[in-house]
Amino acid sequence: MADHWTTVTQDGKLSAHFEHMVLVTKGAPEILTDLKDSPIALSSQALKV
Repeated sequence: MADHWTTVTQDGKLSAHFEHMVLVTKGAPEILTDLKDSPIALSSQALKV
């Protein structure tokens, strides 16, 4: 795409992308974007398009 940021699939169908932000420390890494306890947590009941 012209903005060098937006991406599209070859077939033009809908898609999704998800990332985690990870904090690396001397101890165990911590996932800062962990949504398991969030009211908006992703689940098998997520909206299907």
